[in-house]
Amino acid sequence: GHGYVRSLDAKLFYQTMGSGTPVIFLHGGPGLDSSYLLPQMKKLAKKYQVVFYDQRGSGKSLPIKFTAGFYTLHQFVADLERLRQTAGFNQIILVGHSWGGMLAMAYAIKYPNHLRGLVLMNSIPSTSEGFKAYSEEVKKRIHPVLTSIDATVKSPAFIRGDVQAFKRYCELVFKPTLYNIKDISKISLNFSATTAKHQIKIEKIFSRQLFEKEYNFRPRLKELNIPTLVIHGDVDPIPLWTAQQIADSIPHAKLLVIKNSGHFSYAEKEREVFLALDSFLTNK
Repeated sequence: GHGYVRSLDAKLFYQTMGSGTPVIFLHGGPGLDSSYLLPQMKKLAKKYQVVFYDQRGSGKSLPIKFTAGFYTLHQFVADLERLRQTAGFNQIILVGHSWGGMLAMAYAIKYPNHLRGLVLMNSIPSTSEGFKAYSEEVKKRIHPVLTSIDATVKSPAFIRGDVQAFKRYCELVFKPTLYNIKDISKISLNFSATTAKHQIKIEKIFSRQLFEKEYNFRPRLKELNIPTLVIHGDVDPIPLWTAQQIADSIPHAKLLVIKNSGHFSYAEKEREVFLALDSFLTNK
């Protein structure tokens, strides 16, 4: 069934009535929405209680503001905690992809007692050192299509939030992050008009206040006592050593390296990732 949690800036829009601890998915971006995860990940709903929500400013979330303090890591963590409380969940399992992995780590650090498990898929690094290495690798990979990306972003259609123009932009940016560029067809890029209009703006805000500054989650991650699975593609532009760093920081965390896979391992190697998630979630 579908459910909505009102009075939240981030809106829950897909909840299933499977059993066990609720599994909340945190999408990437910042500023994308949950739609790109749904085709593959909602299959878990047959067995588990699975929840997807759109973070503030994207997808089906409530009205957009571009005021100081509206888009901060602290605020996104607070939204997730309000969602947990409003939905009446005691403990939850978080599955974060890309930027969602960073959000999951930040939530785990602040609210460790509310978590039964943590899954970090192709996560943003836990240190600014790792993020810089990721940024450099991305720049190298997108260099051949930089002119096309620039032209797309400056097009009138993109500026007014045309969903097809945004899809074209996502294809250009995401293809170089894959092991096989043909796998772009496996990733759902049917984002909402809200997402299309605001994603780049939200990402820029987070870059200024978070990604471009020094940060290090590792000391706090070492304090966690939460079963954790780190999943990473071996050719993800986010260097594999950053995933190893996260797994080394969190006590008893396990790292699963997906071979011949890039940044969207859940779609590129769907069966392998699905089986790993299913195995991890059992008995949680």
